[in-house]
Amino acid sequence: MSGSQPGDCGAVDPVSYATFIASVIAEDITRVHVRITAGLALAAVFVTQLPLDELQALPEGFRITTVVGIVLLVLSAACLFYYTQRLNMTRIKLATRVLDSEVREIASEWTVGFGAGKSRWIMLYMVGQSLQVFGAIALSVVTARLLLHT
Repeated sequence: MSGSQPGDCGAVDPVSYATFIASVIAEDITRVHVRITAGLALAAVFVTQLPLDELQALPEGFRITTVVGIVLLVLSAACLFYYTQRLNMTRIKLATRVLDSEVREIASEWTVGFGAGKSRWIMLYMVGQSLQVFGAIALSVVTARLLLHT
C-alpha cells in the first residue's frame, strides 16, 4: 500500500484488511484495559490497605495530595474506558462495512478516528494517560512521605 492515500486500500482484500484493523483495535483495547486495571488497583490499595490513621496523621497537603491522586486515577480510568468503548464501536462498524464491502469507508473511519493526528479520541486517550501519570505521582509522593516519616 505504499504511495496510497489514507483510506485507499488499493487491491487489498477487504476481509484481510478489516481483519488486520480489528486485530490492532483488539490489542489496543486489551492494553488499555490493563492500564485501567493498574490505575484502579493503585487507588484501591490506598483506599483499602493503607492504615487510615497514618494517612490522617499526615500534614494537610499530603492528605489533599492523596485525595487528588485517587480522583486523578479514577478520572483516568473513566477516560481510558470511554476510549476503549469508542474503539469497540469502531470495530463493530468495521464488521458491518466489510459485510457491505465498503472498504474505503473502513480505512477512512479508522484513519480519521484513531490514526495519526489529534482526533478527539486520541486526545481522550492522551488525557487519560496524563491523568494516570499525575495520579500515580501524587500517590507516590504520599507513599514516600509515609515511608520516610519517622
